[in-house]
Amino acid sequence: MRLVIQRVSKASLTVDGADKGAIGKGLVVYVGFADSDAERNDWEKVFTKVINKLIGLRVFPDSEGKMNLSIQDIRGGIVLVSNFTLYADISRGKRPSFTKALKPDIAESLYKKLEQMFMQAMEAEGLSFLHGTFGADMDIDAVSWGPVNIVWDI
Repeated sequence: MRLVIQRVSKASLTVDGADKGAIGKGLVVYVGFADSDAERNDWEKVFTKVINKLIGLRVFPDSEGKMNLSIQDIRGGIVLVSNFTLYADISRGKRPSFTKALKPDIAESLYKKLEQMFMQAMEAEGLSFLHGTFGADMDIDAVSWGPVNIVWDI
């Protein structure tokens, strides 16, 4: 599982031409699953770790400009987007290969579980949460803040 976490000053999400909403300060989180992830059987534990980490991740500046505040602290939001292209291989040729990405039916099931768990956690915290639709055509309009981009393989 790979996540690309982007700190944003604002972001909006459109899925198949339909506006899904917007957040102010927060994170856009792209998530992809590797072919090797099919062997895992501890997803609830992994997803709980991911959610707790992202809600508590201190990447927002405090009054002194240090990365010391979390989504909880700033009352920010998260946009979660499935993205199999995180496992693109461009080492040969000029067109990416996606053979390292998990098969779509399994990846969709995992993404939906993560989405559901994330939604519950964010609602419990009273925080904004948007999510994309697996396999859909999406437009993510994000204003990168920093820039701060973190790649997390878990």
